[in-house]
Amino acid sequence: MEHVKFGKCTILFLMLCTFFVAGESFSSEKKDLSVTVINPVVVPQGKEKEALDIWEKYSEYFGKQPGFISAKLHRSVNPKAKFHLISVAKWKSSKDFLRALNSEDIKKIGNGFPEDMPHYPSMYEIIRK
Repeated sequence: MEHVKFGKCTILFLMLCTFFVAGESFSSEKKDLSVTVINPVVVPQGKEKEALDIWEKYSEYFGKQPGFISAKLHRSVNPKAKFHLISVAKWKSSKDFLRALNSEDIKKIGNGFPEDMPHYPSMYEIIRK
């Protein structure tokens, strides 16, 4: 099996496409429901400060966008956990989040997390309380 390497820009583009497609189908079905964006991040040993700096930059940007409600960053207390950091952000709607994600301004921040910090962002809706 051959492994394919993707550059930072390719990964960011794929992440944006995933959000765009998921958000379009979600927002067309349920127009006014809030969404939660959960992004678990694998952080290699010794790279926590770099990951925190990246999260801070994006958190500052998203925090100023219309429809943003809140964001929290969680750190695992288990040193063997696959995901060292998990970001949880709440938005008034998927449209608000997608608008912020697809803005030209976000490109000025950078390319997201580097290749050695795989992350798996997705939008979620509450289905039980």
